[in-house]
Amino acid sequence: MRKLLIIISLGLFSATIHADIVARYTLGKETVVLSYKDAEHIRLDTSRGGYSLISGDRAVAVINQGGRQMVMDVDQMGAVISALRNKPKTEAIPTNDQVTITDTGEARQVAGIEGKVFMVNDGRQDYQVVLTDDKTVVKAGEAMAKFFRRFANSMNNEQGDRLLALEEVYRNHSHRGLLQAQGGLKLISIGEEERPDKIYNAPASAISFTMPGLTAPSNR
Repeated sequence: MRKLLIIISLGLFSATIHADIVARYTLGKETVVLSYKDAEHIRLDTSRGGYSLISGDRAVAVINQGGRQMVMDVDQMGAVISALRNKPKTEAIPTNDQVTITDTGEARQVAGIEGKVFMVNDGRQDYQVVLTDDKTVVKAGEAMAKFFRRFANSMNNEQGDRLLALEEVYRNHSHRGLLQAQGGLKLISIGEEERPDKIYNAPASAISFTMPGLTAPSNR
């Protein structure tokens, strides 16, 4: 009987613990940690203590404010930004054929992973990125891209549109695992770690911040 209870307990434990992809990046002086279970369970932590979640069809940011946690819906955040911005778009939004990724022929190793150096033009400026076709890094890159796509869509402005145009070009690229971006993220480690399901849910004790009367941008 005791053995049976132990087996059942282990079975229940294993049902809630998964070997998820965990990627750690530097972003300036900050550390960013991406946890990825699947396309509907993604978490992005920053060294400041806040984090963002994609959980099912919901995307939220959890912010530490005055010793309390506050949950903000990403789509509402986009509506707030649009309402406060209140300015016409002054720059033309690039089309996909204006966004380019060019192989420089240079190879570079980042976090022990071989990558290729590409020159990217987002329709406004050029910058270097190091990309790889490593399967684990590609999965992490796709998870990061989903975050960018969701948050960029919610921004509903020129900057968001540029991110969306760039992400569209990246989507079908052979090397879409991000190792390093000039002036941005740099991978420092990646692997699989056990993560409980509950980390992909917003804390029940957090204050939910909403803005009545604001309509969230429609998904594009």
